[in-house]
Amino acid sequence: MPRKALKAIPAHLSRTAIVERLLDLEIQIAPAVAKISELKEDLRFISDDIGQGFTEEIAGKGAVEVKAARQREFRGTMPKLNADVWLKLSAGRQDTLVDQGLVTLEQQWSPAARPAVTVRL
Repeated sequence: MPRKALKAIPAHLSRTAIVERLLDLEIQIAPAVAKISELKEDLRFISDDIGQGFTEEIAGKGAVEVKAARQREFRGTMPKLNADVWLKLSAGRQDTLVDQGLVTLEQQWSPAARPAVTVRL
């Protein structure tokens, strides 16, 4: 969850101090994170065993929802443009295929991303 933007990091919070604090916290929670993963796997096993998902609610604490597994599903076949062949076509042939509505050109953008932080213990 992002916090409000800081104009500057306070001097007492050097990059090294922030990194050290992050590592300390990661080390501290590592056993709990491992146990959480284990418990989630147990719940997945139960869901597979009964063949359906479920929700368990604990009053005053919250709820956990487990969705049932599903197999991949064939949805049909779709045409796919061979980009190498397309790029070798003359501009006129490309324009004709676009004008006929057989090919639609769409802009492709990479996703934006915030700076990433990776912790390695």
